[in-house]
Amino acid sequence: MIPLNLYVQRAEKSFWIYNFVASFIYFAINGFEALSNFILFPLAIMLIIYTLKERMQSTADTQYLGFYPLNKDFGKLVIAGIMNYVLWQVSGLLFFVAFVYLLWKEYH
Repeated sequence: MIPLNLYVQRAEKSFWIYNFVASFIYFAINGFEALSNFILFPLAIMLIIYTLKERMQSTADTQYLGFYPLNKDFGKLVIAGIMNYVLWQVSGLLFFVAFVYLLWKEYH
């Protein structure tokens, strides 16, 4: 397993750019409210992907999380857009739950 700090350092710039652009679009759709969701969305996506891939060793569930790598299939883009908008709405809660889960797993 890769530690979280190394996983974050290895994340490509495109991952952060795509997810922050998507977060800004959702922020605009939401009427420029919920600044915390705008900031926490890419971090929550990164923590969820890390938890699924590294801790639970499951890659099947990460296909529609975030927007990197962006697929050229329009149907998958629509599904990812809708699903990630829902995740954007609860990104603060997701970040908190994923962070607490990782801390709990680290110390137990």
